[in-house]
Amino acid sequence: MVIDFVGASHWEKNIDSLAVDGRMVLLATLGGDKVPEVDLNKLLRKRLRIQGSTLRSRTREYQQDLIQRFWKDVDGSLTAGEGKGPVKTYIHKVRCCLEEVSLCMTF
Repeated sequence: MVIDFVGASHWEKNIDSLAVDGRMVLLATLGGDKVPEVDLNKLLRKRLRIQGSTLRSRTREYQQDLIQRFWKDVDGSLTAGEGKGPVKTYIHKVRCCLEEVSLCMTF
């Protein structure tokens, strides 16, 4: 499963990294919102599921509850890409400035 906040600039890498029957959830488009060319055959051959969502339309209480439940469920399971834990994380350096990105929030 891929949880993507970056969008267009990582589209191809994300699709290539997914296994057969893989899923990707797109939550933001910090790296662009238009993918110029999409090979639909990759999605079909791998039987991929791609879902888009945003928390902006949700209440702050919903967002806080979701974050707390997420950390409760994965606490101790997250490891870096080469780690031995069951949940691998691949976090790219993303520069977040309020002047450039209006969705930076502090909980």
